[in-house]
Amino acid sequence: MSKIKTLIFILIIIMLIVGGIKLIKTRKEQLAKEKTPQRPVYIVEAVYPKQGSITQKNEFLGYLEPIKEQLIVAKKPALVEKIYVKISDKVKKGQLLVKLDSTNIKTKIHSVNLEIENLKSRIASLEKKLDAVKTDVQVKENIYKRNLKLYKNDAISKEMLEKSLASLKLAQANLNQIQTSILQTKNKIKELQENLVSLQNELKYFNIKAAEDGTVKDIFVREGNVASLGKPILSIIGNKYQIKVGLPEDFPFKKNSLVYLNYNSQRLPLKIESFYPYSNKNLKILRTVLDKKPASIPINSYQKVVIEYKVSGTILPLNAVFSLSNGDYILVYQNNAFKKIPVKVVGKNEKYVVISQKLNKIPVVVADESKLRLLSFGAKGKIIIRGNEE
Repeated sequence: MSKIKTLIFILIIIMLIVGGIKLIKTRKEQLAKEKTPQRPVYIVEAVYPKQGSITQKNEFLGYLEPIKEQLIVAKKPALVEKIYVKISDKVKKGQLLVKLDSTNIKTKIHSVNLEIENLKSRIASLEKKLDAVKTDVQVKENIYKRNLKLYKNDAISKEMLEKSLASLKLAQANLNQIQTSILQTKNKIKELQENLVSLQNELKYFNIKAAEDGTVKDIFVREGNVASLGKPILSIIGNKYQIKVGLPEDFPFKKNSLVYLNYNSQRLPLKIESFYPYSNKNLKILRTVLDKKPASIPINSYQKVVIEYKVSGTILPLNAVFSLSNGDYILVYQNNAFKKIPVKVVGKNEKYVVISQKLNKIPVVVADESKLRLLSFGAKGKIIIRGNEE
């Protein structure tokens, strides 16, 4: 019985082997009859490069700030009596901004004026007295001259002559004293008048006015508080603003570049003021000026600045250049074959790219970057130039 089972098992193994061989032979015959699959052929367009220029736009962030900021300070410590402006108010040159309490200075001015008037009255009194003394001197001088003649003729005694001379000298001394007093009083009035001018000029410090047109940025002191000497009361910014833009050190900036803000669908031109290196961050700083700032643009804020300039060279469509790990390339068609050429891109915009290399009349392939890469690695393709197949 065991011999029969063994025989049956061997027969089954033989049948499986024979069937497998026949199956493999049939599959080989089927594969032999099938055609080898063809590699796909990519149909792409090609263009002839041309020399020319394009407008390139680059967008950067620039910091907007006022060119001038004036701090309004108190030149004399005083109480803030009235502030006539609010934050964000526009002000004109000469406009009254702040009034400080000037009671003390006005009291001084009144006191000086009063003293001057008193001295003027004194001068008037002295001048009246002066006239009388001058008359007295003249009378006593005449008496002395008469007595001198009489004395020479032995008509009067020497004692009487000396007495008339002493009386004359006393009158002259009195005259000199009054004249000196008048002169001193006039000098005192002059000194007080100079002091009065100084006080009146000082009074101007208590009415603080705008030195130029601008906008109130901050108010640091409130009405009723004391404005300390030299401490700011408020600040005013001018109407011109600067925008500083940090550019890469190798950025191809040109003086004839067009620079502007794109803000709320507006194109706001900027004046180029200066361009200088900023070594701390390996940048170059472009300083521009905005003559008129829209009210909706906040100061001390970052804004998008567009720099627009011309780039010249060999112009190709934007999708003619593709990138590999070691740089940028284009694909040309020469001698019925595709060939990749390394290029240096010097500019581009939304439609075109500019390369530094000059190319003769060689068709340059234009396609998706994936196709350009496949063709550069040996994929088959056909090009179409202006509707003609090649």
